[in-house]
Amino acid sequence: MFINSNKMVKRFIIQKILILIIISLFITSNCEAELIKLSSTEDCKTPFECYLKAVETLKTDRAEMRRQIDSLSNQYKEDLQNYENKLKETTVKYEELLNNSKAECNNQINILNQNLQNLQNNINQRVTDVYNSIPRNLALTGTHQGGSYSGCPAGYIAVSCSCGSGCGSWDIQNGNTCHCSCGEWTSAFCLKLQ
Repeated sequence: MFINSNKMVKRFIIQKILILIIISLFITSNCEAELIKLSSTEDCKTPFECYLKAVETLKTDRAEMRRQIDSLSNQYKEDLQNYENKLKETTVKYEELLNNSKAECNNQINILNQNLQNLQNNINQRVTDVYNSIPRNLALTGTHQGGSYSGCPAGYIAVSCSCGSGCGSWDIQNGNTCHCSCGEWTSAFCLKLQ
Protein backbone atom coordinates (compact mmCIF):
# COMPACT_ATOMS: atom_id res chain seq x y z
CA MET A 1 0.00 0.00 0.00
CA PHE A 2 2.82 2.39 0.99
CA ILE A 3 4.77 1.52 -2.20
CA ASN A 4 1.75 2.29 -4.38
CA SER A 5 1.23 5.65 -2.71
CA ASN A 6 4.97 6.50 -3.26
CA LYS A 7 4.58 5.60 -6.92
CA MET A 8 1.50 7.80 -7.12
CA VAL A 9 3.35 10.72 -5.47
CA LYS A 10 6.29 10.31 -7.87
CA ARG A 11 3.93 10.12 -10.83
CA PHE A 12 2.12 13.24 -9.62
CA ILE A 13 5.42 15.14 -9.20
CA ILE A 14 6.58 14.05 -12.67
CA GLN A 15 3.27 15.20 -14.18
CA LYS A 16 3.62 18.58 -12.43
CA ILE A 17 7.16 18.97 -13.72
CA LEU A 18 6.04 18.10 -17.26
CA ILE A 19 3.20 20.62 -17.06
CA LEU A 20 5.61 23.31 -15.85
CA ILE A 21 8.03 22.51 -18.66
CA ILE A 22 5.23 22.72 -21.24
CA ILE A 23 4.01 26.04 -19.82
CA SER A 24 7.59 27.38 -19.76
CA LEU A 25 8.09 26.33 -23.37
CA PHE A 26 4.83 27.98 -24.32
CA ILE A 27 5.73 31.22 -22.54
CA THR A 28 9.26 31.10 -23.95
CA SER A 29 7.97 30.53 -27.47
CA ASN A 30 5.53 33.41 -27.04
CA CYS A 31 8.31 35.61 -25.67
CA GLU A 32 10.63 34.61 -28.48
CA ALA A 33 7.87 35.37 -31.00
CA GLU A 34 7.37 38.79 -29.38
CA LEU A 35 11.12 39.35 -29.35
CA ILE A 36 11.38 38.48 -33.03
CA LYS A 37 8.43 40.75 -33.80
CA LEU A 38 9.90 43.58 -31.77
CA SER A 39 13.35 43.06 -33.29
CA SER A 40 11.92 43.27 -36.77
CA THR A 41 10.23 46.58 -36.02
CA GLU A 42 13.54 48.10 -34.84
CA ASP A 43 11.88 49.52 -31.74
CA CYS A 44 14.61 48.14 -29.53
CA LYS A 45 18.37 48.34 -29.87
CA THR A 46 19.53 45.44 -27.68
CA PRO A 47 18.12 41.97 -27.06
CA PHE A 48 17.56 42.89 -23.41
CA GLU A 49 15.58 45.96 -24.44
CA CYS A 50 13.54 43.74 -26.78
CA TYR A 51 12.96 41.30 -23.94
CA LEU A 52 11.76 44.10 -21.65
CA LYS A 53 9.42 45.40 -24.34
CA ALA A 54 8.11 41.88 -24.95
CA VAL A 55 7.48 41.44 -21.22
CA GLU A 56 5.72 44.82 -21.16
CA THR A 57 3.59 43.81 -24.16
CA LEU A 58 2.70 40.52 -22.45
CA LYS A 59 1.77 42.41 -19.27
CA THR A 60 -0.40 44.76 -21.32
CA ASP A 61 -2.02 41.84 -23.13
CA ARG A 62 -2.56 40.02 -19.84
CA ALA A 63 -4.11 43.15 -18.29
CA GLU A 64 -6.40 43.54 -21.33
CA MET A 65 -7.43 39.89 -21.10
CA ARG A 66 -8.09 40.33 -17.38
CA ARG A 67 -10.16 43.45 -18.12
CA GLN A 68 -12.18 41.59 -20.77
CA ILE A 69 -12.70 38.63 -18.41
CA ASP A 70 -13.82 41.01 -15.66
CA SER A 71 -16.12 42.77 -18.11
CA LEU A 72 -17.62 39.46 -19.23
CA SER A 73 -17.93 38.39 -15.61
CA ASN A 74 -19.70 41.62 -14.70
CA GLN A 75 -21.99 41.29 -17.73
CA TYR A 76 -22.74 37.70 -16.76
CA LYS A 77 -23.52 38.76 -13.19
CA GLU A 78 -25.75 41.56 -14.45
CA ASP A 79 -27.58 39.23 -16.85
CA LEU A 80 -27.97 36.67 -14.09
CA GLN A 81 -29.38 39.34 -11.76
CA ASN A 82 -31.81 40.49 -14.49
CA TYR A 83 -32.98 36.91 -15.05
CA GLU A 84 -33.45 36.43 -11.32
CA ASN A 85 -35.47 39.66 -11.11
CA LYS A 86 -37.64 38.62 -14.05
CA LEU A 87 -38.14 35.20 -12.51
CA LYS A 88 -39.21 36.79 -9.23
CA GLU A 89 -41.60 39.17 -11.01
CA THR A 90 -43.08 36.32 -13.06
CA THR A 91 -43.39 34.13 -9.97
CA VAL A 92 -45.16 36.90 -8.06
CA LYS A 93 -47.49 37.52 -11.00
CA TYR A 94 -48.42 33.85 -11.37
CA GLU A 95 -48.84 33.44 -7.63
CA GLU A 96 -51.20 36.41 -7.64
CA LEU A 97 -53.14 34.94 -10.57
CA LEU A 98 -53.26 31.57 -8.83
CA ASN A 99 -54.49 33.12 -5.59
CA ASN A 100 -57.14 35.13 -7.47
CA SER A 101 -58.23 31.98 -9.31
CA LYS A 102 -58.44 30.08 -6.03
CA ALA A 103 -60.50 32.86 -4.47
CA GLU A 104 -62.82 32.97 -7.50
CA CYS A 105 -63.21 29.18 -7.48
CA ASN A 106 -63.98 29.21 -3.76
CA ASN A 107 -66.52 31.97 -4.35
CA GLN A 108 -68.18 29.98 -7.16
CA ILE A 109 -68.21 26.85 -4.99
CA ASN A 110 -69.85 28.81 -2.16
CA ILE A 111 -72.49 30.15 -4.56
CA LEU A 112 -73.15 26.64 -5.91
CA ASN A 113 -73.39 25.25 -2.38
CA GLN A 114 -75.83 28.01 -1.43
CA ASN A 115 -77.93 27.35 -4.55
CA LEU A 116 -77.89 23.64 -3.79
CA GLN A 117 -78.97 24.31 -0.20
CA ASN A 118 -81.79 26.58 -1.43
CA LEU A 119 -82.92 23.91 -3.89
CA GLN A 120 -82.83 21.28 -1.13
CA ASN A 121 -84.86 23.55 1.15
CA ASN A 122 -87.43 24.14 -1.61
CA ILE A 123 -87.69 20.39 -2.27
CA ASN A 124 -88.09 19.70 1.45
CA GLN A 125 -90.81 22.36 1.70
CA ARG A 126 -92.67 20.95 -1.31
CA VAL A 127 -92.48 17.42 0.10
CA THR A 128 -93.77 18.70 3.45
CA ASP A 129 -96.61 20.60 1.73
CA VAL A 130 -97.63 17.53 -0.30
CA TYR A 131 -97.39 15.31 2.76
CA ASN A 132 -99.51 17.69 4.80
CA SER A 133 -102.11 17.88 2.05
CA ILE A 134 -102.64 14.09 2.04
CA PRO A 135 -105.66 13.05 4.15
CA ARG A 136 -104.67 10.98 7.12
CA ASN A 137 -107.92 8.96 7.45
CA LEU A 138 -110.49 7.83 4.94
CA ALA A 139 -114.02 6.76 5.93
CA LEU A 140 -115.91 4.48 3.60
CA THR A 141 -119.57 3.54 3.84
CA GLY A 142 -122.41 2.49 1.59
CA THR A 143 -126.16 3.05 1.37
CA HIS A 144 -128.85 0.88 -0.24
CA GLN A 145 -132.42 1.92 -0.97
CA GLY A 146 -135.25 0.72 -3.08
CA GLY A 147 -136.13 2.83 -6.08
CA SER A 148 -134.04 5.05 -8.32
CA TYR A 149 -132.13 7.10 -5.67
CA SER A 150 -129.72 6.41 -2.80
CA GLY A 151 -128.03 9.27 -0.93
CA CYS A 152 -124.78 9.31 1.13
CA PRO A 153 -124.73 10.45 4.78
CA ALA A 154 -123.83 14.06 5.55
CA GLY A 155 -120.11 14.84 4.91
CA TYR A 156 -119.67 11.91 2.48
CA ILE A 157 -119.37 12.04 -1.28
CA ALA A 158 -120.60 9.39 -3.70
CA VAL A 159 -117.83 7.73 -5.63
CA SER A 160 -119.72 4.91 -7.33
CA CYS A 161 -123.24 3.53 -7.75
CA SER A 162 -124.95 0.20 -8.38
CA CYS A 163 -128.41 -0.49 -9.76
CA GLY A 164 -130.79 -3.47 -9.46
CA SER A 165 -132.17 -5.65 -12.30
CA GLY A 166 -128.85 -5.54 -14.11
CA CYS A 167 -129.24 -1.88 -15.00
CA GLY A 168 -125.92 -0.24 -15.66
CA SER A 169 -127.11 3.26 -16.39
CA TRP A 170 -126.46 5.52 -13.41
CA ASP A 171 -125.16 8.97 -12.51
CA ILE A 172 -124.19 10.96 -9.39
CA GLN A 173 -126.23 14.02 -8.60
CA ASN A 174 -125.15 16.89 -6.32
CA GLY A 175 -121.95 14.96 -5.49
CA ASN A 176 -123.59 12.75 -2.86
CA THR A 177 -126.64 11.02 -4.44
CA CYS A 178 -126.69 8.02 -6.79
CA HIS A 179 -129.44 7.90 -9.45
CA CYS A 180 -130.32 4.80 -11.47
CA SER A 181 -132.22 5.19 -14.74
CA CYS A 182 -133.74 1.74 -14.31
CA GLY A 183 -133.90 -1.03 -11.77
CA GLU A 184 -135.73 -1.66 -8.59
CA TRP A 185 -133.02 -0.58 -6.12
CA THR A 186 -129.97 1.77 -5.92
CA SER A 187 -126.74 1.50 -3.88
CA ALA A 188 -124.28 4.30 -3.23
CA PHE A 189 -120.59 3.87 -2.28
CA CYS A 190 -119.60 6.86 -0.15
CA LEU A 191 -116.22 8.31 0.90
CA LYS A 192 -115.37 10.82 3.59
CA LEU A 193 -111.95 12.48 4.04
CA GLN A 194 -111.13 13.04 7.72
